Amino acid sequence: GSPGVRGWCRDLQKEFPDPFANTEFKFTDGLEPKMAWSDLQLVPADEIVGYGLAGELAPSISKGGTHLEPKDFHSHLSKPNTVVVDIRNSYEVDIGRFVPPSGTEFINPNMRRSTDLPAWLSRSDVQERLQGKNVMMYCTGGIRCERASSLLRHQMGDQLEGVYQLQGGIDKYLKEFKQDGGFWAGQNYVFDKRFYHSAAEKQATEVIGSCKSCRRQWDDYRAGVRCSTCGVPVLMCDACVEAAKSSGLGLLSAKCQLCAREGVKSKADFRSKELQRNADASKGVYRLLHNGEEQSAVGTTDAEAPATAHENVAKVAAANPKGITRLFIGNLSAKRVDEAMLLEAFPGITHIQWLKDKGSGLWYGSIFVEMATAEDAARAVATDGKEVALRPVRVKYSPMQGPGRWPPLGTAVGTSQKPPTAADAARAKGRGEVTPMSPKPFPKCRKFFVRGVAPEVTDGDVIKFFGVCQILAIRWMTNKDTGAFRGCGHVEFATTKDAETAAACHGKKLLGRPLRLDWAV
Repeated sequence: GSPGVRGWCRDLQKEFPDPFANTEFKFTDGLEPKMAWSDLQLVPADEIVGYGLAGELAPSISKGGTHLEPKDFHSHLSKPNTVVVDIRNSYEVDIGRFVPPSGTEFINPNMRRSTDLPAWLSRSDVQERLQGKNVMMYCTGGIRCERASSLLRHQMGDQLEGVYQLQGGIDKYLKEFKQDGGFWAGQNYVFDKRFYHSAAEKQATEVIGSCKSCRRQWDDYRAGVRCSTCGVPVLMCDACVEAAKSSGLGLLSAKCQLCAREGVKSKADFRSKELQRNADASKGVYRLLHNGEEQSAVGTTDAEAPATAHENVAKVAAANPKGITRLFIGNLSAKRVDEAMLLEAFPGITHIQWLKDKGSGLWYGSIFVEMATAEDAARAVATDGKEVALRPVRVKYSPMQGPGRWPPLGTAVGTSQKPPTAADAARAKGRGEVTPMSPKPFPKCRKFFVRGVAPEVTDGDVIKFFGVCQILAIRWMTNKDTGAFRGCGHVEFATTKDAETAAACHGKKLLGRPLRLDWAV
């Protein structure tokens, strides 16, 4: 095919004209190579945007809003009797949004995730607020608006003066108004390696977000802090993150503004309310699309249909006659997923083994987990393909295939720690540092996996390199077919103190090459 991303897109339009002839591809040039995705993945999905409205619940997008190019959207914001609705998640709105001219009302639905939209649009107070108005919608790239505007038109129809959506989203608007940003203020949150961006040629971008803890101006989510009850990102400045870590309390009690405002007490409390709210909303959408008919089975909560839930687990468990409790979970978001999110997505996890790349020691999104019961394992496998942190994950049974300890030491929930990721490595490189070591798996660990070893290095060189630290054993790894040295191996020390002292050698050079150390079981 044609070279480059643009060539690939042209080939798509040429080979598959029906779906792609009028597709608008958006390109961003001039980015650093490290911001590029390593590969391209195509996955099937019931919904392009997860509103919980697949199949019979899907409003036709042919009845969506009128598309406005950025210049037209900009001018429409000044028209009388207009409201502008940001249909992104609340944490996105917190760091950047449109600030329309006087007379135009801005509405933030305060959604944690896209599945909240049907419930929000079904509220009587929301419909009263929108009635008789020109409703303008926008999102990051325009995709969420396609379905949101359709649902709104189905919900309210002739009660609205008009429904409009920003063609190409904020991304295209900021390219059009690249010098001053137009009516946009702050940063545009994006789900890629840029994290966020603003108008390219704007002299200074205002910071409209604030640290949840100290309230200073802040707009960077890269610390990875998440709400302890609902799991959405929480804005917290570097100083407050470090203070929380050093206090011994950590970040496990962090809460987003919505959970704090609503008085959400626990994950279970949040989840039960969310399930009920979304189930009620989906029933309303079904009645709307099917002339008042009641929805059967779809959208009911576990409490409303315990027999159905039990039957579903039983069907999956039937394929698990040996009661396997060890699972493989893959295609997780390395940047966003952490232990708390995994426990919420897959109840019953007791141990997590983060699978690190043998060459780099980084975590790229795959794990083995141990489930408390075979039934918990069946429930998890039944969710294969579900979205976790905006990615469809793979879940399958994975029994041990040979001798070995399972679960390994240091993998119990509460003690298992996420290894460094490619994002961590990039940040370290930007600071002129080596990638940080993986966390110590258990207090008495005395063994390292050592990478980056030069071919000519001898055992004597390694013993000299670690100085006074007494080494018990060195085991180099070789290619099983050729016997060639692979540049890595295990080094075990005599005492915990020796190992902890040796850890200070991480990143130091041996025969001209920096050694990378990782704690090993």
